[in-house]
Formats: sequence, structure tokens, C-alpha cells
Amino acid sequence: MDSAVAQLSPACWSAPRMVHSGPASAEFANRIRLLTTASPLPDAVASPRNSYRFASRQPDTTRPGPWHGAVQISGGDIHWLLAFEGIAQPLEPRWLTDNLLFLRVAWGRIQFSDLVFDAARGELVFHQQLRDGTIEFEQYRQSCTDPQLADSPQCQCPADWAEDSSLPPSQPALDELIGLLEMPGLFGPGESGGPQAARPIVPLLLYPSPAIGTEGVISIDDPWALQTREYGYEAPAAIVLEEGLEEGLEKVLGKELKKEPQREPEFYRIALKNGASGWVSSQDAGRFMGLADLLPGRLAYLTPAWDGRLWTLQQLAGEGRWQRLRIVDDPVAETAIVVDEVRITATGPWLKIGIYDGEVCAGPEPPIRWRGWVPAYSAAGRLTAWFHSRGC
Repeated sequence: MDSAVAQLSPACWSAPRMVHSGPASAEFANRIRLLTTASPLPDAVASPRNSYRFASRQPDTTRPGPWHGAVQISGGDIHWLLAFEGIAQPLEPRWLTDNLLFLRVAWGRIQFSDLVFDAARGELVFHQQLRDGTIEFEQYRQSCTDPQLADSPQCQCPADWAEDSSLPPSQPALDELIGLLEMPGLFGPGESGGPQAARPIVPLLLYPSPAIGTEGVISIDDPWALQTREYGYEAPAAIVLEEGLEEGLEKVLGKELKKEPQREPEFYRIALKNGASGWVSSQDAGRFMGLADLLPGRLAYLTPAWDGRLWTLQQLAGEGRWQRLRIVDDPVAETAIVVDEVRITATGPWLKIGIYDGEVCAGPEPPIRWRGWVPAYSAAGRLTAWFHSRGC
């Protein structure tokens, strides 16, 4: 990350901070005077090697501000006086080294100066302007927690994004989940003291291809022969690997299918625990739940398949353009997220997510630290996000 850029934008911060903004402006530089004085030093604070001393002349804060204050520094026979006009808080100098004295001067609630005085040379060697970023951080948090604004430029950390023109593919491997399929003939309802078999069990017909026939058909009456995941509390469903229309029908209706993309699949290829798979007729199954049904609004997390990359979709001239890429160092498995949207793109399904700044189940819900998009599937075809079906 470009630390100089990250300093300036609250979108790059995890908490309020003091922000250095460069050399001091004339407005503040002209309110500092360096003088010599013969006055003795009362209650002096010695430097680490006892070579120099300083004493503060604090403003009378019982009177309305702005105030005046000064710091007197002694270097043997020479005494310097750093005088300040129009300060908003008492002065708190401290030694950095035996000869370098640091001082942060408050000009108001937001504007400050950081100073370093070199007692060996008798001059200010550093003067940088800085501001208190508390207000702008809170303004950023209030505006950018709205998912509708999360992709706007002001809500993105500019130091973390690099231009990238190509959108990577997001396609499932042949043995990866694309959704879940309810099997009411094999599984009982959820929240029943653990996943339960249906009573009575209705055997499931498994076909070798997306077509109803008699050759190669398998009848399954053991629910646990299927690979499953829970879609709700103690509510298992079959893992779906592929959707399809009946063989032959797809060829006959090819042209019409292009005109009617909303046509519902008639078969689902489901996974078995022995590594095989087979096709189930939609007439023999319950509801199919794709990623758009499963992930949004759930207690979700990023899987180890996530590569640490987060994309942002910028709306320019009315067009959706995938513009930038950020690399997150050392992605942590099961990082807590919220999924706001599942969108089908030219390269496959993508997830619009918010990454929490902390553990969701450890106490009050933490704020969202980052918002952006991730491919639903990695380059190897593995799911990059899933959810906790039983909550925390």
C-alpha cells in the first residue's frame, strides 16, 4: 500500500487517526516565534544525557481562548524561547533524544502542528501540519456503510487498488457445488435434534443422464448416500453439481431456449458420497436453492479458496465497468463477511460482499471494513464463500 495516499483517505483507516498533510501553511508558521532570552528556567526537564533542559509556560486556560504559550530551552549559556500565538490546548513537549525536543501544538479541534526543535543547533528542524481525522472517519462510516454507495470512489481506499482490465473467470469445477436441492422424500425437517431421515422414506431415482428412462437407473433409499450440506438449522439438502434440460429436448428447442433463458431446469446432477454422481428429475425433488438463495443475508464467510483479491465495480457513463483490483495480504480462512448480492457476469457468478473488521460472533457486530466483489469460484473452480447454517 502507498502509505502517503492511505494517510489521506478515511476509507483506508480502521479507526480515527491523526493525519499528516505536509509542510505547515503560512497561517500557522507565522504564529510561531523563536527568540533568545536571559530568563532562568523554572522546574526544568532535563534531556536524557542532561545536556539540555526545557520548561513550559502554559496558557491560563481559565480565561477564554485562543491562548498564548511558550517553551523555553536551555543549552548552556544560550536560552531559546519558542512562543506560540492562538493555541487551543496546553503544551506538552517531550525529549526524543538528548538534543531533539518534540512538541505537538493544537491550533483548534482539528488542526495541529508537529514540531521538532534541535537544541544543539538552536533551530526548528521539522514542522508538519496534521489534522484530527475523527470527524471525517465518522462521516465516512456513516455514508459508506450503505451498500448502494460502497462502490463509489469516495468509499474506496485509493492506495489499495491497481488498474486491471481483465475480469477473471468464475466457473465451478465439475465436482463443485452450484446449489442445494431439497429432498423431502429422503430427509426430514430441520431443527429435529439433528439431521433426520424422512418418515417414511421415498426412494429416489437417479439417472445416468438428464433423461427419464429405465437403463442404468439407480434407486436410492439411504439419505446418507448423498453428499449434503445444510441450508438451515439441521436441515440437509443434496449438493447439486449441474443443472440441465432433458436430453433431446434441448437440441429440439435450441433456438427457443436462446429466446427463453428463464426456462426452468428439468434435471439436477447431484453428488454421492462414493464420488459418483447422477441426475435427478425436478419432479422427484423439492426446491432448488442457488447461490443467490443461499448466501445473501446469512452468516457468511470466505473459504480458503479465496485468493485475497477484491474487485470494485464502478458505474461510469451508465455502464458497469470492473476497474480495479486489490491484493489482501495473507487472507484468513473463514473471514466473516456479509453477501449483499449475487450477480451473473460474462465470466460467471460474482458476489458483492462486505468484509467485517473483526469477529461477528465475539460480541457486538463489528463494522464493515471493506466492500467489493469476489468471484464465486476460484481459478481452480472452488467456492470462495459459504455460510454457517446453524449461526454462531
